[in-house]
Amino acid sequence: MAYKYYKTSPDINTNINDIFVDDFQEMLDSEFSAASDVHDILEETSFASGSYVSTTVRVNEAVAAETGLKLGDDFKRILFKEASHTVEQGLKYYFNENYWITTNTMELKNLAIACTIRRCNNVLRWVNTNGQSYEEPCAIEYVINRSIDSLATKDPTTPEGYVKIYCQENTNTKKIKVGQRFLFGNTSHWTAYKTFGNGLNSFLNQQTYDNNSSQLLTLQMGAVFVNDDTDDLVNGIADKYDNTFTVTPYPSSISGSIGKTFQINPNVEINDIAVTKTMLYASSDKTIATVTGSGGAVSLIGNGSTTIGMHMVDNTSASANVTVTVSASSVPNYDIRVSPSDRFVLEGDTTTFTVYGYNGGVLSLDEFVFSITGSAVPTANYLLTTVDENSFTLQNIEKYLTGSLVITSTSGSNAKSVGITLKGAW
Repeated sequence: MAYKYYKTSPDINTNINDIFVDDFQEMLDSEFSAASDVHDILEETSFASGSYVSTTVRVNEAVAAETGLKLGDDFKRILFKEASHTVEQGLKYYFNENYWITTNTMELKNLAIACTIRRCNNVLRWVNTNGQSYEEPCAIEYVINRSIDSLATKDPTTPEGYVKIYCQENTNTKKIKVGQRFLFGNTSHWTAYKTFGNGLNSFLNQQTYDNNSSQLLTLQMGAVFVNDDTDDLVNGIADKYDNTFTVTPYPSSISGSIGKTFQINPNVEINDIAVTKTMLYASSDKTIATVTGSGGAVSLIGNGSTTIGMHMVDNTSASANVTVTVSASSVPNYDIRVSPSDRFVLEGDTTTFTVYGYNGGVLSLDEFVFSITGSAVPTANYLLTTVDENSFTLQNIEKYLTGSLVITSTSGSNAKSVGITLKGAW
């Protein structure tokens, strides 16, 4: 019979359970000091926080509960040193240049706190209807399944199979919709999958009756085709070009004396349709001009030049700038207007654009020179022709969706640049 000897007499009021817990923690401490599988890894500070802190754990091979077989290198069982450590399903870790997600925990009524984690072998990338980009590490099942019915003879061009995906259920992934498409692979070969009608599942509650306690999202997806016209094949984002955003500020430039105020009224278009969107504004030099953050009211307060930047609240890439010039004496507000306001040309079409300067709202007789500036669009895809000092034509020889053709109209010290997209034929 083994006896426990204390270095000092235990408090007579000490709970026997507390003594057992202390002894168990002492045993864990001794094991960690001698174990060869002890590592420092990064753990999320709290669920879905996106911030990480170093923690000391033991990293072991994971075993399938059903078969007792080892699951392989993409599954690990980690044991924590502190018996009071908290683990949660869906919590993320980072080590060995990979993100990992907790799929099972061993915490309830256990002294040894451990969990099973799975390597995130890919990334979900998507955009919402406002064009805002998101991404989330995810774990994709290795096996691409096929239904029994799919074994029958079918059109060989029809994609078959479905995959199951695990990711953290957080504020961003809750934005994923039924029927949403995703790309996986690389720039040499993308594979497209689409979520089934019942393919978004978040019913693994952490507390039985709390339907909002799920922290692990599973997605069932079926194979579909890659769309060269709407998918971003460089960054692997499906349906990236479903929505094209244009922000045109009015006025496009501001000139005035100290004490003057102006109101910026941007025109926001999605797929060439005017929409109302909340904008945020900021001045690059508040000693020259200030602007209300969400109103667009500009106040001139110091001599010099600055820029007022603006962007959609839900899509920072949908943006524009207004140049501001402040002088001691009042200067008429000069504005360059380009028509038509549609900033695209369809493949095979030629569009004529007119450019005029307005001084204080009055049409001027300024003559303009047109040039291509800072554009990555291949020259073989378009033809720019100057018609006269106030107009040019742009021919879309071949569509180019990964960037706009930037054309600058210059008259003396005044210039305006507009981005024109070379779209497909329909």
